[in-house]
Amino acid sequence: MRLSKQSSRANTGSAMKLSTASMIDVVFLLLIFFLVTTSFRMPTQSLVTPIVSQSVSPDPTATNNTEPVILAIASENGVLGYELGSVKTNDIREIQTVLETMESKTAPMIVKVGDGIPFQSATSLIALCRSCGHESVAWLPNHEY
Repeated sequence: MRLSKQSSRANTGSAMKLSTASMIDVVFLLLIFFLVTTSFRMPTQSLVTPIVSQSVSPDPTATNNTEPVILAIASENGVLGYELGSVKTNDIREIQTVLETMESKTAPMIVKVGDGIPFQSATSLIALCRSCGHESVAWLPNHEY
């Protein structure tokens, strides 16, 4: 940026002229830069989750040695197969019948998801377990190293 100075003696009392065009360009470039790079999302510490946590009082009659129930889903040649205990089937309705008739619905249930299973199939199986009354359902991806 260069200050221009009038060389004539007639303007010796007037102020020097400053070219502001380049200054305005820099200000607009900075403004555009900050608008593009700024994130307008709320920080994750401030987000309110729809999940309600429940505190469970310890039950003296409950045992801590409850074995988890494992429900496996795998894909063979593009066909989904389910395994729950001794039941091996390709029919989800048969698994639903077994889940509804189980005696202990407080035992933790683990849905073991095999490789190549679509995400929608795994989540619908977890939703099925919860809709059948099972309280604690978790999923475990099948990673073989």
